[in-house]
Amino acid sequence: MKRKSLKNRMLLRIKKSNKTAFISSDFFDLSDKDQVGRVLRFLSHSTISS
Repeated sequence: MKRKSLKNRMLLRIKKSNKTAFISSDFFDLSDKDQVGRVLRFLSHSTISS
């Protein structure tokens, strides 16, 4: 079974959550601070340019 990327796991958590705002510490159980920060930065840039 293929392991989901951190980006996919974070997007799934956002999709399933009732929250309207997230902070990086909401995702620290998925990975370390550095990787979470990189994915959040990527997601914020990809949604802005869309």
